[in-house]
Amino acid sequence: MSIYIYERKRLENWVDAFCEKFKKSNPNLCINKFSEHNISEGYSFNDKFEFFLKNNISKKSSFCDDEIYQIINRCSLLRSLDKKFALKLILAAEYSIDYFIKEFKPTLFIAPRIDSYILDILDRKLTKINIKFIGFWRSAFLKDHFFLTKRGEVNTINKKLII
Repeated sequence: MSIYIYERKRLENWVDAFCEKFKKSNPNLCINKFSEHNISEGYSFNDKFEFFLKNNISKKSSFCDDEIYQIINRCSLLRSLDKKFALKLILAAEYSIDYFIKEFKPTLFIAPRIDSYILDILDRKLTKINIKFIGFWRSAFLKDHFFLTKRGEVNTINKKLII
C-alpha cells in the first residue's frame, strides 16, 4: 500500500502526530509525505510545478469548463488573479499531479480539508482513477482528535476505516 500524506509549512508537528496515530494500529505502516514546498523527506511538488509553469505547456486541461470554473471559484488565490494566469497555474498543477500519480502510484492520499486549488485538483484526479482521498481536520475541542472530511461534508465512520 502506497500511502501519502500532505504536509504544509507550520503543520509538520500536526502531520507527524496524525501519522503516529495511524502507526499505533499498524506498526509496519509506511506513510510518505507530499508537499507543495521543499521538504527533506518525501515528494516535493514544487520542482515539477515550477518546471511546468515556466515551460508554457500547450496541452489542454483534462477538466471540463465547469470543473475549471469550480476550481477557480473555490480558491481565493485563483479568484484574485487574471483568468489566463489562473488557468496557467491550474494546468501546471495538473501536470505536476499527473507526474506524481504516474511515478509514485499512491493507493491512498490523506490531506487536510481542501482549501487550495492544488488539493482540489489532486482530489479530482485521484477520485477519477478510484484512489481514495481522505481529508482531515484537527478538532478544536478534543486534543489529538481529527475530523475526517474533504470539504466539510459529514462522514459516517466504521471501525475498518482505512487499513
